[in-house]
Amino acid sequence: MLHTIADSLFSHLCHQEAVRCWAPGGFVLAFCQRCAGVYAGATLMLLLLPLMKFKPSRKILFIHGLFMIQMLIFGFHLIPHSATIRTLSGQLFIIGVFYFLWLNVQNRWDLFQTNRSPRSYFGGIIIMLLLMQLFVRAPFAFASAFVEILGLLGLVAIVAAVVITVFEVCTFTVLQPLRQKIKWLFVK
Repeated sequence: MLHTIADSLFSHLCHQEAVRCWAPGGFVLAFCQRCAGVYAGATLMLLLLPLMKFKPSRKILFIHGLFMIQMLIFGFHLIPHSATIRTLSGQLFIIGVFYFLWLNVQNRWDLFQTNRSPRSYFGGIIIMLLLMQLFVRAPFAFASAFVEILGLLGLVAIVAAVVITVFEVCTFTVLQPLRQKIKWLFVK
């Protein structure tokens, strides 16, 4: 049942070519190798949000920008690459996206940032990348269901991130200036 739901949902988002899908425990996933990195990686990325209490530096912004830009090379298949690279490129891309979205939320809402070192965050990224490779290669039947659950949760997380971003854009770029103009009209 879970696989049927995942297969139906991801059929609108992914090509689902069986030759480019992982098959943990012998069961083909409802999404391709890159989408596994993006969607399941989004769920794992949520676990790293509490570790993002460090101030951004140019180096950190550059690294996350590279995480996103690499998708141009691998997403458009400009160079040949393996299944492992496809999944890693999806994960790195979603890490970059979530980092910048979360950074925007932190800045807009003045959320607590400290001068903590980002080491634990980057260590978490490495662990997340390795765990995903273990999950998609696991020989156990439940591994397929587990990765699909991570993918479904990641899809929900991505939709939530888009909704929050649209809300932020509307609130701070459209409604706030409009409120100021209305306030200005009534002050005179």
